[in-house]
Amino acid sequence: MTLKALLFDMDGVLVHSFENNKKAFADVLLEDSNVVLTAQDFTNVSGMSIKDKMPLWKKKYPLILDYNPEELSRRTGRKEIEILKTQLDKQPNVKPLLEEARKQGIKTAVATSSFGWRTKEILHLLKIEKLFDAIVSVDNIRRGKPF
Repeated sequence: MTLKALLFDMDGVLVHSFENNKKAFADVLLEDSNVVLTAQDFTNVSGMSIKDKMPLWKKKYPLILDYNPEELSRRTGRKEIEILKTQLDKQPNVKPLLEEARKQGIKTAVATSSFGWRTKEILHLLKIEKLFDAIVSVDNIRRGKPF
């Protein structure tokens, strides 16, 4: 059997983003709603898109404002990108693997619960955006994980 493609998740696979993402969300929700999310609140929704996690948090914390998911993604994402610019924690072997896959004609793609703009920003910071043949983000799907 010949390997034809490699499919990557972004957060936790291409980049260690959980702590930075958590800080960005916590900062925005504290600023806007005076709500302090717990570590467990983040763990419970790990891997889920904003579209899916916000209703769960809103149910637990009614003070959380009603957000447009993409607007909230941009606000938290801008904070997270600023953190990543100074504290980028990438997986060290990803770029060489992607380069080797390209040499061998193996297709590569990213599939993520993040919005496309955030995905592209992070792939750019990692200097690997041109090494993917396709990017599938929450913008391209109806239902995200864990369904």
